[in-house]
Amino acid sequence: MEMVATFTMVFISTAMAYDTKAIGELAGVAVGSSVSIASIVAGPISGGSMNPARTLGPAIATASYKGIWVYLVGPITGALLGAWSYGAIEETDKPASAISLSSLSIKLCRHPTINETEQVGNNSHLSSV
Repeated sequence: MEMVATFTMVFISTAMAYDTKAIGELAGVAVGSSVSIASIVAGPISGGSMNPARTLGPAIATASYKGIWVYLVGPITGALLGAWSYGAIEETDKPASAISLSSLSIKLCRHPTINETEQVGNNSHLSSV
């Protein structure tokens, strides 16, 4: 259950952060709703930790490590699967012939620096002439 709850949180958070079609004002509502729903569903089953640090801290303080592996392996696996799944789904926006197994790996996006955005803004008046 910890893996499923973390998967949904990371998948939705990644979609809101990287999808250009996502509406910025509603991103917080989507992420907050996914956390709330995951907590409501996972709470009665496994406690709804969804964060290894949240479970590890009290376990160390009370010296009670029974079943701690579930709270360490589940969220980490769910987060990795959630990020990978969003990357794989994002790649399927391409035609089927452009998709290969090597293209389904997680890639880092490069965002323009402040100087690059200023240069684009300074050159925009040239295109209107």
